[in-house]
Amino acid sequence: DIFESYYNDTENEKTDYMRKYIFLTCLYEEIDYESDKLECERTKFDFHSFDWLKTETAITETENYLFDEFWFRYWK
Repeated sequence: DIFESYYNDTENEKTDYMRKYIFLTCLYEEIDYESDKLECERTKFDFHSFDWLKTETAITETENYLFDEFWFRYWK
């Protein structure tokens, strides 16, 4: 609701934005997030798993040791 009201406000100078809603899950197994995936289809959200984020995008380590240690080395 906050995003909708901000971007629909006629006083807002930034009118060239296109909103896209994304649901990102950190569950491991596809069976664990099947109901989430169905709900995303129903509500027009793009569904992605963290594994997709790590393998299908250009996101690489950030040079922040604690973040990278957890998300890129511990989380497998």
